[in-house]
Amino acid sequence: MLSVSGIRMRRAAWLAAVALAVAGCGDVPSGAASGVATNYFRRTAARDFAGACRLFSADLRNRLGDCAGAVQRGYEELPVGEQRTLGQVTVHSGRSHGSAEVRIATRDVGTVDSVTVKVNGTPKPRSSWTMSFAAYHMTNGHGMVLDKIDGTWQISACGL
Repeated sequence: MLSVSGIRMRRAAWLAAVALAVAGCGDVPSGAASGVATNYFRRTAARDFAGACRLFSADLRNRLGDCAGAVQRGYEELPVGEQRTLGQVTVHSGRSHGSAEVRIATRDVGTVDSVTVKVNGTPKPRSSWTMSFAAYHMTNGHGMVLDKIDGTWQISACGL
């Protein structure tokens, strides 16, 4: 059983990892399925639609036909405010279905907002998680499915 300090340390480590991912520009490490999914949203927000498609499985690219065009249409259908926030989202978890499939629900995609507040005169960092409506709409509310193909996580379904 974890102690209170152990729980706090885990939470602090998780928040630090999320903050680094959010603060950084470009791609996040994609060794994990959540990194690939985060990179999809960031590439789409950067209007790198072909780059976003490179994260898709060959089967999904074939089903979409004009893959970059499909991603672009999905992005352009977002309200402008959501387009602005899409590049700031992070996927913080997914649900494993065996060792070769991960499902990411839209509730697991969001942004971290960090502020520093004073508690008894001492600055204390605080963070909050907000679900991303942009990611919800970009996946038509269906979330994503990633499959491990030849040792690499690839998006096999994303609501397009």
